[in-house]
Amino acid sequence: MHFRRSDGAGPASNMRLAPQPRRRRNPHTRMHDRISAPPAPLPGGWKMWLAAAAVLASVLWIWHGQRSPFSQRPGAYANRTQEPLQDERDAVPPFEFRGFRLVPVARFEVRARLLMRTAYHLDRESALAPLDFALGWGRMADDAVLSRLALSQGGRFYFYSWDGAPPIPADEMVGSSANMHLIPASAEVDDRLRALPVGGLVHLEGALVDASKGSWSWRTSRTRTDSGPGACELFFVERASAY
Repeated sequence: MHFRRSDGAGPASNMRLAPQPRRRRNPHTRMHDRISAPPAPLPGGWKMWLAAAAVLASVLWIWHGQRSPFSQRPGAYANRTQEPLQDERDAVPPFEFRGFRLVPVARFEVRARLLMRTAYHLDRESALAPLDFALGWGRMADDAVLSRLALSQGGRFYFYSWDGAPPIPADEMVGSSANMHLIPASAEVDDRLRALPVGGLVHLEGALVDASKGSWSWRTSRTRTDSGPGACELFFVERASAY
């Protein structure tokens, strides 16, 4: 702190000054009365702070987006999942649902890990299947594998990629994971599907269906070993829970 001198001291001089009466100090004078005023803030200083905060927020967003949600979840999930069960002998007759004609082709049940979830609103299919789940079972539910994969989902597809050697054979990734288009059987099932935690284990039951409306049609995949367009399951979900 810089204090202002009150004794009149200054550079040496031959000039003699007449004695001045002593001034009595006000005992209530506060310390900051004798401290020099702080320097004025730099022009635009608040803009510098705002820019720095924006840069920090961008770095944190990028860092968070690049992290795998599975690298923070140690533990073996593979043994707690199973390959989906599909039984084409118990299919029920076709029925109307939300203005679409649904043709069940197989009863379907899956116990898997929810890798990603995307809600759709604008495409024609969203009126029937508003949600897509990317699901993994077997080693595609294990953190040791998932932490080495970059996952993404969009445009009614699910994607994965890796650096260097794949963590498991590519054909095993195809056969142990899937992007499924979900048709909630009721508003209650829809709420449950949206509330299931990504990264957790889910149990879904219902039927694989083909859908049509006028000249438009949407067919379900019936195998877990396909990939690319047409490889997604169209899943009419009657029950959904976490475990």
